[in-house]
Amino acid sequence: MRGNTAASKLIKAFLVLVGRPYLKEILGQIIHKIITESKTSLEIDPSKTETEDVDKNVTLLIERTKQVVDAMVDPKNVAKMPNELRIVASFFAEFGKEYAPNQVWALVGGFIVLRFINPALLTPENYGLLPEGKPPSGIARRNLTLIAKIVQNLASGVEFGKKEQYMMPVNQFIAAHKSIVEEYLQSVIVPNGPPPLPSGNIAVADLHYMHRIFEQHGEKIVNLLVNVKSEDATSFQKCVAGLGSYSSKISFSFLSQTDRAAVISVLEKYAEEATFVGWVDKKKYNKTQKRLLVICHNRVLSIKGGGKVVRDGHFLDLVEMKSSKPKELELIFKNFSILCESDEVDKIIDLIRSSFLRNFPGMPKNLQFKLNIDTSRLRNISYQEGPCGGFVNTYQSLCNFYSTPVNADVAWHFMHLPSSIKTFDLKRFTKIYSENPLATDDMGPIFWALRFNSYFDSLNLKKYKIDKESFLDVAEMFRFNRNITDLNISFVGAPKEGVTTLFDALSFNKNAVLTSLDISNNSLDDKTFTSMANFVTSSSENLKCVIANNVGMGKSGVAAISKAFQERSKIKGSGSLLKLSLSDNKLGAGIENLAGMLTVGGSHVTHLNLSNISSTLDPMLNNLSKSCQLLTHLDISRNKLKKEDCLSLWKFLKSTKTLIELNLAGTKLSTEFLPDLFSSVSRDIDLVLNLSDNGFGVQGAKIISGLSLSMSNIHTLNLSDNDLNDEGIAELAEGLCSNTTIKSLVLDRNMKGGKSKMNAIESLSQLVTSNSHLEAISLKGDKGAQFKVDIAGFLSAIGSNVGLTHLDVSGQGMGNRGVIAMAKALRKNRTLRSISWDENQTGLLGFINIRNALETNETIQVMPLPFIDFASASKTDNPSDLQAAFTKIEEYIVRNQQGNVLYQYE
Repeated sequence: MRGNTAASKLIKAFLVLVGRPYLKEILGQIIHKIITESKTSLEIDPSKTETEDVDKNVTLLIERTKQVVDAMVDPKNVAKMPNELRIVASFFAEFGKEYAPNQVWALVGGFIVLRFINPALLTPENYGLLPEGKPPSGIARRNLTLIAKIVQNLASGVEFGKKEQYMMPVNQFIAAHKSIVEEYLQSVIVPNGPPPLPSGNIAVADLHYMHRIFEQHGEKIVNLLVNVKSEDATSFQKCVAGLGSYSSKISFSFLSQTDRAAVISVLEKYAEEATFVGWVDKKKYNKTQKRLLVICHNRVLSIKGGGKVVRDGHFLDLVEMKSSKPKELELIFKNFSILCESDEVDKIIDLIRSSFLRNFPGMPKNLQFKLNIDTSRLRNISYQEGPCGGFVNTYQSLCNFYSTPVNADVAWHFMHLPSSIKTFDLKRFTKIYSENPLATDDMGPIFWALRFNSYFDSLNLKKYKIDKESFLDVAEMFRFNRNITDLNISFVGAPKEGVTTLFDALSFNKNAVLTSLDISNNSLDDKTFTSMANFVTSSSENLKCVIANNVGMGKSGVAAISKAFQERSKIKGSGSLLKLSLSDNKLGAGIENLAGMLTVGGSHVTHLNLSNISSTLDPMLNNLSKSCQLLTHLDISRNKLKKEDCLSLWKFLKSTKTLIELNLAGTKLSTEFLPDLFSSVSRDIDLVLNLSDNGFGVQGAKIISGLSLSMSNIHTLNLSDNDLNDEGIAELAEGLCSNTTIKSLVLDRNMKGGKSKMNAIESLSQLVTSNSHLEAISLKGDKGAQFKVDIAGFLSAIGSNVGLTHLDVSGQGMGNRGVIAMAKALRKNRTLRSISWDENQTGLLGFINIRNALETNETIQVMPLPFIDFASASKTDNPSDLQAAFTKIEEYIVRNQQGNVLYQYE
């Protein structure tokens, strides 16, 4: 925004051209008054004025600044703002919402104030706000500069700090007017209507004349730009290259007025731009007729004199181009052909080839139209690939082919997609993100355009409800695509037959490179997995990650897939399965087939999720130490563990040297097995262990507490939802005081029932003050499972803790008293980096205390904003005061994350 680039120069010229009359109307009199008071100084810098004048000058400066601000935000003046400015401002807001959501108003304010209002304040003579030849005096110039500083900080929502301490007396004015200016910026981004048409008529000939100058004198222009800035020269070259050759642009000047009107009408109908218009001799039955041949970006039109279109063919329907003679050409389409003679046949051939390559850059040659032409006549065609590997060009051409309007959101999004993003994500076009969500007719061109695209390597359709016809478009796309490695179709409501067609298409495509597949949460059946098994067998070198949670897979389905992976593992050089997730499927006896597959082909598996599969786990666990020696993540939660299952698991835990995470949540693990569990964990690993929702109660807490010194290989211990209550939490916390290896402790929702809480609070306080090795603790609450205000004692202890970096006390219902205790702790603590505290019945007083604490705390970098408490407090507390505190909290967190990134006027 503030660089001296070609873009910023263009914006400046635009603002002067469009906004000068507006500025003169709203600010002219105010600026004139300030300048005529040339002997009145508004200086508040003690180093530049007498100390006794500062207070008086502060009052005057605020008074003059308020006059400027009032003129800016006056609804009558806002209504007069040129619509062109408001449209550009809305573009800044749209960009900010997508790429910098925390800085939307800073971006809009930077455009309106930094580039528009402030330049007029600083150099009013350049905007016609002063009589010619009468610039401001030195004192007046300084007065305007001070006003501009305040206006800029007001627009960006930033108060003055240590960098300009002398300006801090105006911070109260900034705080009082911040919301007013934000409302002003919000109103500015709402255009009054479409932009006005340019005054006067711009003839097509003028555009051609400018294009000709760019092409003929391009080298000179580039040399001039290089001397100023090489990036500008490169941008100019790309722009001119995108325009194409001047000689291919059409002016229609040779046509009669009637024919010219007819051609223009036809092009408007097809939403096309012509690259060639010329009379040709059409040959049929030894007769010759004159026809207008029009070559467009997407199609060929043959038009009779008078404007009737007799032939219309899209390039996708072009089967062959034949030319045995230099002046003869035959264009063979699927349903008709055009045979003609012209002196410009070779030019027509080049234009069609160039447009086709521009629209379909990745299409294999065997699927393109044939060229039956002497190769000596074929010129080397060069083209500039459009954004996202030409996706936008292909998509627009497909819309033309399907006679479907181009979705402006789709075209704009991919025209401006950062080059680092390679995922095609349909979520961007849902109602949440777009005013014009995709319709069924939009899907065909989109997925067809992905068939031969070589840019995107990931397709994410998660939670995008796709109709049957559109899902078949997805399946058909995979018959051709050879670049997408990651496909996520979870929660899309995929039809069974559609998923079967998808797997059939992937099996057909021998060039498919899919390595990761997520089909979770779709209602499928075992017949579908027979097709999936065929695909697995055919993709011996690729598929490495399969996520198929809650898809209706049963015994025969898992048997088919297991057999396919088992057969694949026998093929020399085949790819290895790395991740497999089949949770929430009733696999039953199919677990034995899975165990057999893992024995043969599980040597490289790192992630295995078999949560809630309604099967006995012993067949799989018994061979796990031999079959999956590289396993890092094992999830067998929500399966009831029997004694034989536990024995097999202990065997695996003793042998593994790679396991990182083990999930045993909701397995109804008996407390009698806890000593064996902890003693079985290999000393070669550092384990994240989830034992939540097992109903351990006080008895389990006592057992675990007694084992705390032997937990030398547990990194994270999750004991949430275990009904520990006051006594159990106290026992556990006391035992862990001397543990030096557990870094993260999760005790969420363990205070169900029971009025006594002080034993737990005292022990937890002792834990965080005596154990400096513990880095994270989570004490989330829930209705019926809360510490309430009693947690204040624990939060006070956090102030002196020197080890914790992460704390979660969400949902404890602690109220303002608890939040104030937390705020006091944040004033002292300098190690916490992340804290979560929503759903605590926080009111205005609590928010103000957190705001004040964060003013001096520069270490908290992650704090999910407590929107639930904010919404609740808004019903009872002063909304403006609440918003001010809330906004300040957000600003302090942003400051801690990345420093002050908002725009300030120097």
